Amino acid sequence: MKLKDAMQILQKNDGNHINQIYIPSLGRKVMFGQLTTADVKTLTRNNVFDEFDLNVELLKLSLFDKLCSEDLSSENISSHTITQIDYLSFLIGIRQLLNNTLSYTFTCRKCDHKFKHTIDLVSQFDDDVTNFKPQYETLELVDENGHVYKFELSNFTMEEYLYYRYVMHRLQSQDSENPDVINESKFTRPILYIKKIFIDDEEIEDWNTALFPTKLDLINKFPPQITFGEPKDNDTNLTNFIADTFAEEFMDRKIRNMEVVCPECRHAYRGIFNFDGFFTF
Repeated sequence: MKLKDAMQILQKNDGNHINQIYIPSLGRKVMFGQLTTADVKTLTRNNVFDEFDLNVELLKLSLFDKLCSEDLSSENISSHTITQIDYLSFLIGIRQLLNNTLSYTFTCRKCDHKFKHTIDLVSQFDDDVTNFKPQYETLELVDENGHVYKFELSNFTMEEYLYYRYVMHRLQSQDSENPDVINESKFTRPILYIKKIFIDDEEIEDWNTALFPTKLDLINKFPPQITFGEPKDNDTNLTNFIADTFAEEFMDRKIRNMEVVCPECRHAYRGIFNFDGFFTF
């Protein structure tokens, strides 16, 4: 057998290594092919350095298309359109295929005890994954001058999230004291959900093609009572509405509230996990 013959055998998909992974946006399991050694190497990229690399993260995301054994084009599902929660479910499925547990090593600041903490992503996020349905919301707000702001909102894609993380990483490296970095969940993250904006019934036509910094410049020109200011009476604002409505926000709060308890002194820690940390292999 020649090398090229071996390559052809390995590239041939005979259907004997097909795996099912639940994709929440579809509400069903999707068939995925087996991982190769090259795929696992892709997953482990960038683990040594604590540095965000957009190209590496997009390469990991592209594994969704590479491994998918179904034609999902009619359902508009691909690496370009899956949501953050879809990607989390995909990650959980990949970890199960690899028998790969998610473990962290901690040193307790109170008693100096070193210990390992393992997270079971299935039990931790099963409700978030199985109960997720794509969300589409409309919010209308009126400022003190009578201008009407209409927002069409929906879940952001994982691809949009990665570009957003790239922008935020750049901003943090340039100005770590920037309010958009310190208060990210209030000042910048809500922009991810905005699909259309109308001001007095006039649509901002190039919103979706604008770069994130340009979108942020526009939002910064809105009155604060529209974006994040203290609402009057029973009114709301854009930030509060998103925080109280979208599944990604509930999941983000759950992650931030996850506890790690030192087995030696029982001291509990919170706020030490983030979504991105679950994608380290």
